[in-house]
Amino acid sequence: MKLIEYEMHSKHVLPLFDGIRNPAGQIYRRALGADGDDGSTTAGSIPIKSIKDEVFLTTVKIGNQDFTLLIDVGSADTWVAMSGIKCAQRSGIFAAVLDLSLGKLNCRFGNTYKNSSTFTQVPNQHFSTAYSDGGYARGIMGKETLTLGNLTVEQQPIGFANMAAWTGDGMSSGILGLAFPSITNAYAGTTIAKEKKLEGPRVPYPPIFTNMYRQKLIKPYFSMALNRASEGPGALAFGGLPGGNFRHTGNFTPAPLQQFAGTKLPPPGVMVEDGLKDFRFYVVNTDGFTVNSQPAIRGNGSMQVVVDSGSRLVHLPSKIVEAIAKKWQPPATLEPLTGNYIVNCTGTPPKVGVVFGGASISMDKEDLFLKTGGNMCISTIQKSPGDDSKGQWILGAPFLRSVIAIFDVGAAEMRFVKRVR
Repeated sequence: MKLIEYEMHSKHVLPLFDGIRNPAGQIYRRALGADGDDGSTTAGSIPIKSIKDEVFLTTVKIGNQDFTLLIDVGSADTWVAMSGIKCAQRSGIFAAVLDLSLGKLNCRFGNTYKNSSTFTQVPNQHFSTAYSDGGYARGIMGKETLTLGNLTVEQQPIGFANMAAWTGDGMSSGILGLAFPSITNAYAGTTIAKEKKLEGPRVPYPPIFTNMYRQKLIKPYFSMALNRASEGPGALAFGGLPGGNFRHTGNFTPAPLQQFAGTKLPPPGVMVEDGLKDFRFYVVNTDGFTVNSQPAIRGNGSMQVVVDSGSRLVHLPSKIVEAIAKKWQPPATLEPLTGNYIVNCTGTPPKVGVVFGGASISMDKEDLFLKTGGNMCISTIQKSPGDDSKGQWILGAPFLRSVIAIFDVGAAEMRFVKRVR
């Protein structure tokens, strides 16, 4: 195993705060045809806030205005709601009924963007992105000065949404996407199609993280430490580790990045001028899962998983989920209407481990269940929507809260280490 030295205390650390809406990301789920689920610093660390253990937010300056944006490693675009944005009803029967039950079409964005002296519109292009919950954001492509902590990128391509179907939290104003250039959502032409499949040709562009390392502002990796809502802000660090109170034990376990097997997505764009491969999403291979230090299932448990901070659950094959559910004390029960496993909020969860390269990283027991109201709790490890044949498995926020994760594009791998709280 190659030894990689990481800057222990990034100078570019952003706080990550908790948010109150359903996860907005997971564009890859729509692209793959799946249904959605509901201290001291050194190279660049930002606090991340989590609201109700569902989504993670940070503060970004665009032009001369500050905005709260959702962090999403499952999408690539950074976009913000413009002043005067028009709200629309989401697609899909369930989403439409929910929107109508709320008695309005109010996206509930936070601050909205007003043109500054550093804004320029990209000619003959528009922005259009859709999400698995039936939501979408559409508008113009522009370039603007974007500042994250003490990092500033001028003329960064950004989507400026003037129409959206959205269920916001009254605080956040858009998304900060950290995935790869080939899945950005700028399209040729000024006319926005009503349906995604009718859009003009995609025009890939370098998203914010890509631009940072291409301009030599940071090394080509970022790290993330997600906190529970009760713990205060987590951290997003560019070009280093969060440092401060985000401690870990042992060595980092590597997991090489991979292209998603069997996808129908278009091939990666020609966005490889820096010699770094475009993987579209942060996809790695696991050697399986353990329950109480034993393999969750017999035989080969190897599978591809998407690492996604925008998913509030871990989605795995049904046999693994069932094996974990049975080891709860008392055992978890399957709720037939939603298909989710319900657990006793005061019950005892099993020890669950994720295996990479023969090394098992255990999930904290506090992150194995999620309170949904009253005395009701659900397991945070659930079946993937749809059937197992689609193979869309996700390591979401419950796993990421248990580790410090490094998204190392330069080395073409992810690395995980167990956190110490």
